[in-house]
Amino acid sequence: METTIRKIGNSVGAIIPSELNAEAGDKYKIVKIDDTFVLTPLRNHLFAKEAD
Repeated sequence: METTIRKIGNSVGAIIPSELNAEAGDKYKIVKIDDTFVLTPLRNHLFAKEAD
């Protein structure tokens, strides 16, 4: 998958393709390792079971 960095106000951002199932309001930790960005989802309840 590819995405393009876009100007958003005074910052820049990337559109996350819908195939990745991200939702508006989801929070991620982002780190840069060399020339790679890594996004890790932040979970409030790490050990909570998902609802059936």
